[in-house]
Amino acid sequence: MTNVYLKPATDEDIEIYYDIRNAEGVSDGFYTQKKPLTWVEHVNWWYSRNRDYRRFIIHYGNIVVGLLNIGQLDYWSPGIGYALYPEFWGQGIGTEAVKMALIWLKKRGYGYSHTTCLKNNERSINLLLKCGFNILGTAREGEFWLTVKL
Repeated sequence: MTNVYLKPATDEDIEIYYDIRNAEGVSDGFYTQKKPLTWVEHVNWWYSRNRDYRRFIIHYGNIVVGLLNIGQLDYWSPGIGYALYPEFWGQGIGTEAVKMALIWLKKRGYGYSHTTCLKNNERSINLLLKCGFNILGTAREGEFWLTVKL
């Protein structure tokens, strides 16, 4: 799927992130985000991220389809998070975006990455397994902890 690419997000993309995070069904995959997320909560989250955190907009061709975050870059195993607009679920776009993020990390010398996923989010679990992640156990109640060697 060669039409998928990651564009580094800037502060100008804050509204795109807000829209994706509040899209119908997206927050069902988040552990703590309440529905709907207020603008103030989103802005506070956006500016609370430290310099060891990267945001990307997922594009499919010239269409914005989702977001991807890489955090804990000061850690030996950075974390990945992602969300797609529901109309793009099940098309392999998320899988390609996560694979690109893993390549991005490997090029920067990381040997591992991790993420968490709600245990009832079968679609996301399958995506992560396709990308080489393995379930290590429970992170928080109702949530898997997964890791991948790069």
